Amino acid sequence: MAALPTGSTLLGYLGWAADETLTAQADEHAAGAVLLVREYTRGKGFQTASDGTVTVSDGIAGVIVTYGARSLSNPTSAREIEAGAFKESPGSPWSFSLVETLVLNNYRRRAG
Repeated sequence: MAALPTGSTLLGYLGWAADETLTAQADEHAAGAVLLVREYTRGKGFQTASDGTVTVSDGIAGVIVTYGARSLSNPTSAREIEAGAFKESPGSPWSFSLVETLVLNNYRRRAG
């Protein structure tokens, strides 16, 4: 089990220097990712200790970090960014990637 990822975890994953404002934004994106992942898995893979500390399985922690980092780096959900010769198609933060879905489906009870 791993500690619940935070905004600092997302910033470290992205390699971004932390300041007070960016850390606050990253904390919001991390919290949003935790909420979505917890709902998707119906709480499986999350454990709450008697002192209120929440831990998650390593796979779920990884999904929270990658989804939260993608959301933080593309908060407007732009599908394409173009400026002169520069063109980028960032990942959408509005859905889980295929790999994230495969990991999360291990914790989700499904028909069949």
